[in-house]
Amino acid sequence: MRETITFLTEDGYQTIERQVGIETAGDELSKFIDFVQSIHPELTENQAALVTASLLNELPKVFLLNPTFMEALNDAAIYVTNNRIE
Repeated sequence: MRETITFLTEDGYQTIERQVGIETAGDELSKFIDFVQSIHPELTENQAALVTASLLNELPKVFLLNPTFMEALNDAAIYVTNNRIE
């Protein structure tokens, strides 16, 4: 069993694994903002970020109404869980 490394943040202690997950999600979010701006180049970066935030707010509804998306979400969760390094 390996030791879990923690460090102090504004909200208390968190694991390195959580930080890596947050950073990875942030990188992908940044790519999606760029994607939104590429489709609508008239948007400033801030406006593209606001549009993205609005889309993220609606995303749970989209998944709940689309069985294919839910299946992809479930498959991804199972894959990550099954490949977890302990």
